[in-house]
Amino acid sequence: MRPLRRECVLCYSQDDLLRCGACKVARYCSREHQKEDWVMHKIFCKPVTKEQKSLDKEETALRAHPDRPFEEVVGQFWRFQPSRPYMLARSDFISALGDVNTYDSVACALDHSLDMLRLSLSDGMGVRKSVPSLFLRLGREQEAYDFIKGWAKYMQPDGGDNGMPPHTWFRDADVFEPVELAMDNYNFLNHALDLLLLKVKLLLDLLALQKSPFDMNSLLTTLVRNRIDELRASGLEALIEKVKDHIKLLCESLKSQNSHIWTVLFNPEANSATTACYSLGSMDEARVAVHISYPAWAEALESLDWVENFVQSN
Repeated sequence: MRPLRRECVLCYSQDDLLRCGACKVARYCSREHQKEDWVMHKIFCKPVTKEQKSLDKEETALRAHPDRPFEEVVGQFWRFQPSRPYMLARSDFISALGDVNTYDSVACALDHSLDMLRLSLSDGMGVRKSVPSLFLRLGREQEAYDFIKGWAKYMQPDGGDNGMPPHTWFRDADVFEPVELAMDNYNFLNHALDLLLLKVKLLLDLLALQKSPFDMNSLLTTLVRNRIDELRASGLEALIEKVKDHIKLLCESLKSQNSHIWTVLFNPEANSATTACYSLGSMDEARVAVHISYPAWAEALESLDWVENFVQSN
């Protein structure tokens, strides 16, 4: 899979793009390419459009509720029973967006997911499971890390609750800090997978910077691209060894949490079947986690290949 960009679905041009008027998450460089792609695009466009209409209907009904939930129940939506059809419709819309695989569909899914977490701090629907991988797919690695750290802190016995969504607790947290806090507090296996992907992309960027100090085009992450002088001053060799240690710890943690994780991650056909119910450590749990995180890995194949070689050699 190609890294996501705002580009024509058909030819990948990034100039003078038109947006599909129905789903609004696919772009084309011309009417001709839009027509040419319709045979394929309609498979995804129609479900997105259908779920958007269902969501609009549920939102209109909920906004008419006498208890004024959008003003009075923010943060407690899932506990407010009349809001559940709306939240379920929003979840269905996000699921439909997940089949489109464009920059706009992922950005839209992320915006809806974050707003659902604002409306329901307890996250009774498990929306937080998919958010870090959405950030990673959009090249927003720092926000992915802040999100993972916030929920890891929240899941600690003394994590606390300040009335704000946990993913807002940290901003620009240190991506080079020890990973033990997060490792001990994962409430979802795919958060560990997402953090591993972030660390591997970070490592590959540091190695590339060490090898070719002036080649910015090969860098994968904004974490490195925007901090080159700072990272050089910190000492690239020491940072590389530190990140390698983090990766080793994360791989060991993932293996101890679920012995099937590498089998599923390195065999994409094995993660196609998922179930809503699974036991911890089971193959089904691994499939669900990888199913959520895999698109981000597939768009960073160099990182996936590196991890596979690392796991096999260790």
